[in-house]
Amino acid sequence: MDRKLATVKSHADVDETETTVILEKRQGARCGIDFGTSCEAGMCCSSAGWCGQGYLYCSAPSCQIEYGPACDANIRPSGPETKNVPRPKVGSVPYGTSVRRCTRPGDIALTYDDGPYIYTDDLLDKLKAYNAKATFYVTGNNLGKGKINDPNTAWPGLLRRMVAEGHQIASHTWSHQRLTTLTESKFRNQMNYLEIALADLFGYFPTYMRPPYSACDGACETLLNEFGYHITYFDLDTEGYLRNSPLAIQGSKDIWDAAQSVYNLTDYMLASLQRNGFRAVTVGECLGDPKANWYRTVGTPNPPSTTRTTSVAQPTGTLPATTNGRCGFIRALRVGMPGRLRDVFRLEPGRGDDYHHAARANDYRSPSVHEWSLWPEPWQCHLCEGAAWCNVLFESWMVRLHWRSLWDRMPDWLWNVRMKLPSL
Repeated sequence: MDRKLATVKSHADVDETETTVILEKRQGARCGIDFGTSCEAGMCCSSAGWCGQGYLYCSAPSCQIEYGPACDANIRPSGPETKNVPRPKVGSVPYGTSVRRCTRPGDIALTYDDGPYIYTDDLLDKLKAYNAKATFYVTGNNLGKGKINDPNTAWPGLLRRMVAEGHQIASHTWSHQRLTTLTESKFRNQMNYLEIALADLFGYFPTYMRPPYSACDGACETLLNEFGYHITYFDLDTEGYLRNSPLAIQGSKDIWDAAQSVYNLTDYMLASLQRNGFRAVTVGECLGDPKANWYRTVGTPNPPSTTRTTSVAQPTGTLPATTNGRCGFIRALRVGMPGRLRDVFRLEPGRGDDYHHAARANDYRSPSVHEWSLWPEPWQCHLCEGAAWCNVLFESWMVRLHWRSLWDRMPDWLWNVRMKLPSL
């Protein structure tokens, strides 16, 4: 028995058989950018650099698509090819460069990223109640939700409802990969695959997009210009809104459709806009761009299936209720921690932006103790009262703790917590 296994056994209140099984999962082939190696055919490369199969290894955006052939992001959806579709650049909105502000006074462009997801149906109800329009920057296959044109899921019905109720659909890429880190081939797949899925549903695909993580350098802009996309961002975000920043007459408002913030913020935001005389419109409308310019036609879409769109309940659990308005996985993890470890996971006022960006990169890491990392998969952040906190929507089977070579130093209480989690 090697030293690492023996050390773990001494810390764990479990029998030797169970400990051995857990460690064997961690002794598989290494892969990814940190190791410079790829997995075999049919295997995926997890965000932590392990080859394997199943949700925790293969789901986007965590799976390292350059190193895991079977990552779900690498699988082409069904639908018409879009590579040869003509892409004329029409209208006054610039292509291949950053667009951040509306051009019509009194307009607010509401934008929602990363959906459709389990909250989208309720979000559409809220928008309808206020006669508000929004732009949905959709992803094609992330968070383990499956392809958005799969007739066996709720997503086609939700997307059709968006269009039927006057909302705009825009691209947030196929699987929410950071475009600035991809090879050109993978970059093109990220754009083409979402186009294919949407063309399969509607017979057209969007000309508007937002880069995941709002990351797009010069090379990225050049390729998106070739694709004929308007690169749209935002100039007001939800964190600023929670901190009572003044509302601009011209602006855009960004929320994650894939997160619970739709419950916490949308009603408040829509009521505020209505009271102050603003109009909630699509991005295309706030830029004065005719609707005919928002999409490129491919062909005849597939007819809708009989799949019924339903709203999925929010995950529940047995975590303690918040007593100060802060919520989420990190808050729950801190309950009962010894003081020295509690400091490792503390999100301090003034560091909100650092943790916000870390969250979107799937890496919760202490700024002072870099070896200790939490890896929620899939990541989902939502905002609660106390905007400096980035909170993770917790569902125990989605979460695994990845400790980087710290078996020897893992405290007994924490190892026992790890043993009580579902086998991952």
